[in-house]
Amino acid sequence: MLCGKPDAEHVTQAVQRSDLSTAFIAYAHAAFCKQEDFEAYYEPLGVASSYLGLRQTIARRYFSGRLNFDAKTILARFVRGNLQGSGYLDSGSDSDAFYGGPGAH
Repeated sequence: MLCGKPDAEHVTQAVQRSDLSTAFIAYAHAAFCKQEDFEAYYEPLGVASSYLGLRQTIARRYFSGRLNFDAKTILARFVRGNLQGSGYLDSGSDSDAFYGGPGAH
């Protein structure tokens, strides 16, 4: 079972470690972080990104408009194969799920 969410800095570090483009990082922050963490990260930067607006865009495009998606929902949608056997779900935290399983940090 997944619980908790990583803060925006953890999501940013995971994107950087994975050598992924940061062009759409605000979407990753909205997808994997709590609203409070998202706002705490973007407010000091003066960025007008809306947590709810970004989540609505993600929900419309990938989850039939359902806003209650979480890391488990995202992994189920986009990771091929058995999640239980892949190390994505057996540690009990979203951060392990997002970063690729136990010991992947």
